[in-house]
Amino acid sequence: MRTIAENALQLIMEADVDRLIGAGRHERSGDRATWRNGYRDRSLDTRAKGAITRVMGATWQRCRVHFMRNALSYVPKGQNTMVAAAIRQVFLQPDQKSATQVWRQAADQLRTRWPKLGNCMDEVETDALDYTGFPTQHRTKLYSTNPLERLNKEVKRRADVVGIFPNEDSIVRLVGAVLLEQNDEWQLQHRYMQIEGMAELNQTIMIEKENQPLHITAKAA
Repeated sequence: MRTIAENALQLIMEADVDRLIGAGRHERSGDRATWRNGYRDRSLDTRAKGAITRVMGATWQRCRVHFMRNALSYVPKGQNTMVAAAIRQVFLQPDQKSATQVWRQAADQLRTRWPKLGNCMDEVETDALDYTGFPTQHRTKLYSTNPLERLNKEVKRRADVVGIFPNEDSIVRLVGAVLLEQNDEWQLQHRYMQIEGMAELNQTIMIEKENQPLHITAKAA
């Protein structure tokens, strides 16, 4: 699956370069504007966080479990329990506003003894707490990458049974079948996110849009 993603990304980047240069690789063209050497600005953002924001218009959620591991690496093992308990108070808050407030308090308190931990909390605050802006029933599916990791393990388990694939198409068929099975299960048997919660989220978005002030440009007027 990684190879497929890498190949697709390479094709997109090659097409982007062809457009900027005005010619394909080894192609003689009067429209050529430059050559394939050196660095040039591209519209394609290969960083996952930036690409998700630009292409999908979505936010980035840092895995809460992995953040805790990273945070505790700045603290002596004898203090891990105390620090973990202080940070977990953030995740017990009912809404984003209170979670952000408790996060700032915890960061400032821990910074006095472990400056690197305080700086780490400053850097990841937005990404670690993004899930708190969603309905409560959705948060368990958003704050951790465990659902995604389970899906990846299932794909790997099914691929290990085959062992050696004759060609790339066979990999696509197998992985596609596994993903379709998981999609059906999330839609019919064990719904990944409840419809009621999605309706609540959509209602909140609509209210926010209605409350936004109307900006009329001079040209429109």
